[in-house]
Amino acid sequence: MKIQGNMNMIENAGIIGVTRVILVTSVGAGDSKEALPEPAYEAMKDFLVQKTKVCQALSHKHPALICVREPMQDVSSRGQ
Repeated sequence: MKIQGNMNMIENAGIIGVTRVILVTSVGAGDSKEALPEPAYEAMKDFLVQKTKVCQALSHKHPALICVREPMQDVSSRGQ
């Protein structure tokens, strides 16, 4: 997963004075690791670690802004 686009957005938001950002990420990223069963976290670990880095960058550069964690969808029932 490439996170550079998100990192650029966070950096430039501060430069131009943006005061509100909604960054939707995934449950399991950041401090929500415990919300996922261990097998699910392990299966998506690389992805979630990258998402965590983006959330940390946002909170470090813009402490008033937050990441919203969207629940993972159950893809097993899609198309039915």
